Amino acid sequence: MEKSEIEAKIIKTYKLPLIDRIALHYNTFKYLLLAIVVFVPVITFLAVNDFHWQWFLYLAPLEILLIYIIIRALLFLRDLKKYKAWGMSMMYNPDHATIYSGPPGTGKSLSAGHVVNWMQKGSWDKLQFEYFCLMGKMQKKNYQMSEDDKEIYEAYQYFINHEGVPCLATNVGFYSKTYRRFSYKLGPSYLKQERRAPYRLVGWYDEIGTVFNPELSNDAADKMKSLEMADMARFSRQFAEFRFIGTEQEASNIYKNIRRVVARNREYLSIESIFKPNFLNWIFEKMKRHFLYPYFRKGMNIHKAKVWGQFMQRFKRFIDSVGFYKLRYKDFTSFEGAGVACLTDEKGGAVLYLPCCGEFKYDTRAFRWAYKARKLPIVMQVFNSMDLSEKEAEAFLRSSYPKIKDEEKKRDDKR
Repeated sequence: MEKSEIEAKIIKTYKLPLIDRIALHYNTFKYLLLAIVVFVPVITFLAVNDFHWQWFLYLAPLEILLIYIIIRALLFLRDLKKYKAWGMSMMYNPDHATIYSGPPGTGKSLSAGHVVNWMQKGSWDKLQFEYFCLMGKMQKKNYQMSEDDKEIYEAYQYFINHEGVPCLATNVGFYSKTYRRFSYKLGPSYLKQERRAPYRLVGWYDEIGTVFNPELSNDAADKMKSLEMADMARFSRQFAEFRFIGTEQEASNIYKNIRRVVARNREYLSIESIFKPNFLNWIFEKMKRHFLYPYFRKGMNIHKAKVWGQFMQRFKRFIDSVGFYKLRYKDFTSFEGAGVACLTDEKGGAVLYLPCCGEFKYDTRAFRWAYKARKLPIVMQVFNSMDLSEKEAEAFLRSSYPKIKDEEKKRDDKR
């Protein structure tokens, strides 16, 4: 092989934007500054007065405040350490097929984004190391690559010569701030084995039940490629060291032959924001009220919007990026003929801490374009009393459904 065909290339990485870096370390600097501001006066007064017990009593409020600051700082550092330890474990996570489920807004897509972001780092790190070991062999005269060597070479060459985030594919818009690149597109064709997934690819398929739907169990003729998809889930490691996560609101909406082979079925229960900048949020709310509800004018002011609009948008983005998300979840695994076993021991579910400021962003409303009524004009009616009409009330009764359908059919026939 020519040297140009073997040489490795660097895919450039970047620091996070300044506003994100400040948001990530906001609590660290806040608690450090507060500790210094409180600690220095307390120690100074105590030292000047020879640490007399009376001064310990006089300064008790400041001492209590200092203890509170230290406790909050330690809790924040604990959560930060837990997140980093969790992230390192996700880099080389051996689970090759995982399903996250839960009601909308409980954090399943958010956590999946963090997981695949870490898994991408681990897969790319492994692929680069494997290619490094392969480079020395390829320069030997008449060296013949094995099947393992070929998949390493082809995957590495593909990623360094194309513009996506290496080793990462998703079915929703995903942008990496580290690489300043978008992910590759993970369409159904890769799951149906109609297209080849590169070696060590990490995939995230949001609303995976749309492809792996329960109706595939009736696909005896395999016209929907249900058997190929089941095989891809079962043999994802053997086929291409392909690791993927699927998110779905209800796990039973997924084809049973997929649920039976995934390593982990996770149900998300709740999400809560912690370590938010309360003082900055108070300032933001005051400014917002000033702009939205001015004292001496009716309505919002165009001039103020031009001057302050962008600042307020960035200010809100900064506040939203500070702190952690606290998610609760339960892990399950199913055994054929034995029901479902819960893998989570903690009462009320296990806890996962994720920073509000991630190294990526994804389209949280990726499927808005599929809304059939999106281009229709907005038409709404207003109540003119506190009571529903008899017809409106009956429309909610199950016993009225056949009657309503008959009326609709008659109207359609007249048309």
